[in-house]
Amino acid sequence: MSQPGSSTRRTSPASWFGPVLLILGLLVVAGCVQKKEVDSGVQGTIRMGPMCPVIQEGIPCPDQPLQARLVVESPSGKEKAEGTSDAEGRFRIPLKAGEYVLVPEAGSAAGLPSAAPHAFRVDAGSWTTVDIIYDTGLR
Repeated sequence: MSQPGSSTRRTSPASWFGPVLLILGLLVVAGCVQKKEVDSGVQGTIRMGPMCPVIQEGIPCPDQPLQARLVVESPSGKEKAEGTSDAEGRFRIPLKAGEYVLVPEAGSAAGLPSAAPHAFRVDAGSWTTVDIIYDTGLR
């Protein structure tokens, strides 16, 4: 009971129930709208070689890692994604499940080093490994 002259006001649960439901609903919708991270794609390494003009027995001449830009296309040629390998030649491009073609860009305006496109398939929930060798043109 309130004292005479005091103005204590009681609120019924119905007066705050609506705003609380509205806030909870907005939080649920915000959680559903967040972009889900793709858990599949293509990964691999890029190397270039040969690195020696004349390969001699007993003298190692290993292929070297290459930092290069890659374009992922649909089989019909529509660009779907792109990526760049790091200094160690490693790359990882998230993609949804499907059929794709990995198109390595030429290393220079002269077209060297160059690598052929690679067709590949991505299955849901897995990463497909594609290793690319760029041809330096050395013989």
